[in-house]
Amino acid sequence: MAQDPLPYSGEIARKALHIAAMLLPAGMVLVERWVGLAILGPLALSAMWLDRYRLKNPAVSAWLSRNLGFMMRPDERDSHGQRVFFNGATWVMITAFLLLLVFPARFAAPGMVIAMIADAGAALVGRKVGHIKWPGTSRTVEGTLAFLVTGALTALLFPGLPLEHRLAAVVVAALAEIPPLKLNDNVLLPFAAAATLWFLAGTPPLW
Repeated sequence: MAQDPLPYSGEIARKALHIAAMLLPAGMVLVERWVGLAILGPLALSAMWLDRYRLKNPAVSAWLSRNLGFMMRPDERDSHGQRVFFNGATWVMITAFLLLLVFPARFAAPGMVIAMIADAGAALVGRKVGHIKWPGTSRTVEGTLAFLVTGALTALLFPGLPLEHRLAAVVVAALAEIPPLKLNDNVLLPFAAAATLWFLAGTPPLW
């Protein structure tokens, strides 16, 4: 039997968790880069291990489904297949580590914050009032507009970068969200935003 889609209340809880995860990029700019990587690396590996372990342990899978299943998408709740279905929190951990590994914190942190908060706005608005869908995708025009507005407001939190660069990062991430790509949004959108900030800054050394 097909699993029920994520209820709207679960979407709210899911996005609230993502907003709470903004402590990760905040930490990026408060500690040395190597310290941040030393912290984020084990956290990401631990989250990945737990997602893999629950596939092998029905008791753990049942506990996670019982307590956190209300905010998990159908494929994340499927713990009986051969693939490892990483949940959203795990992808956030992986993304935080990879962003800091690839980009300096001054691009990684705002890229992650802008994309994640804008994505939350797009999901909540798109699911609630979205009616006009982009061709060939489940994304809605209303959701994309919410992404742009939420992202632009969030971009104001980073005055250390040129405003036009921050707004460009919002637009690029919004466009990257529309196509039905297989890459998880929690990875794709922050990387799109951070890469845009880095490129517009004149592609400074990554290390």
